[in-house]
Amino acid sequence: MASIHTAGQQPMQVYLLDPTLYNRQFEHDIQRPEKPETLQGQGKRVALVALPFFNLCSSLTQPIAFVASGLRVYSSLSTLIEGYKSGNSWQMASGMVNTAISVASLAASIFAPAYNLLITTGHDLALNASNLIHALNKQDLKEAGVAFAEIVANAFYIGLFFTASLQLSVLATSVQVLIGLYRSADDFQKGNYLEAGGNMLMSAIRTHQLVPRIQMWNVDNWLPREAG
Repeated sequence: MASIHTAGQQPMQVYLLDPTLYNRQFEHDIQRPEKPETLQGQGKRVALVALPFFNLCSSLTQPIAFVASGLRVYSSLSTLIEGYKSGNSWQMASGMVNTAISVASLAASIFAPAYNLLITTGHDLALNASNLIHALNKQDLKEAGVAFAEIVANAFYIGLFFTASLQLSVLATSVQVLIGLYRSADDFQKGNYLEAGGNMLMSAIRTHQLVPRIQMWNVDNWLPREAG
């Protein structure tokens, strides 16, 4: 894991290129299967569970970002085409915007990986905001709460792009742990044991990453300040 302050590096490089701190929402790249019992559906389920763990490996982060960004372009284009065929102007507009952002993210994954992370996190935030509005319109408070928590986590990660803040790191990871635990319990109740196990294991890993940062935060708070 990268140190909190590294000589000659900007905060963006210290944090956003550290896969132990970055959390990509792969459900925005690979849509959840409508028919999970099919072979294709099972493949999507396995991919959605496995990719976050592969993304923890620093040597795989950039290739995964490239592939995932490409899948997001495909998904956005599909939405745009569906909107055009159905004559749904709102779906067409959102498809165009999402496609443009996804293409920019894909290009950044090749030429400027750090900006790929920033663009993708900003896109995730926008998609989560849309999910929040949709959930509130349906009066689905449970789904709205998850979407709001994702927005908060996205905002913390975007903050890490601009400042090397240990506190933001702790808060961002803490929110991800809580979201993972909630989703694990929800998937378990629905009988989605693969997803439940994956979310539980990732929450355990995030908690393991979180402990030393909390200890650093506490040590920093107790260190004597120099006069003047």
